[in-house]
Amino acid sequence: PGVSCLEPDGAFYIFMNTKEQLGRTLYGVTIGSSSQFAQLLLEKGLVAVVPGKAFGLDGHLRISFCADRASVVEGVRRIRWALDKTAPNEIEIGDKLVTRD
Repeated sequence: PGVSCLEPDGAFYIFMNTKEQLGRTLYGVTIGSSSQFAQLLLEKGLVAVVPGKAFGLDGHLRISFCADRASVVEGVRRIRWALDKTAPNEIEIGDKLVTRD
C-alpha cells in the first residue's frame, strides 16, 4: 500500500511512486526524500535502488530489473518486507536472518 509503478515502455527499469510514503516514519526515521527512502531500503532490506531525486523525480525510486527473474522477485520481496509493518519481524536474506528494529 502507498506505492505504485507505471508499466515501462521497453526500458529495463521502473520508477516506483513513493510520494504517499514521504512523511511516514519507518524504523524511527521520518522519510523526507527519495534519498532517505533509498538509504532506508539499503540498510533494512539490503536492496539497492536509485533515488528519483537524481532524475528530478523526488518521491520516486528507480528500480532496475536488468537481472534474472528470481533476483527481481527477491528484491521486490525485500522492499515489501521493509515497508509492510504487518509482515513477519524476520526475513531470510541469503544465509542471513534479518530482524526488523
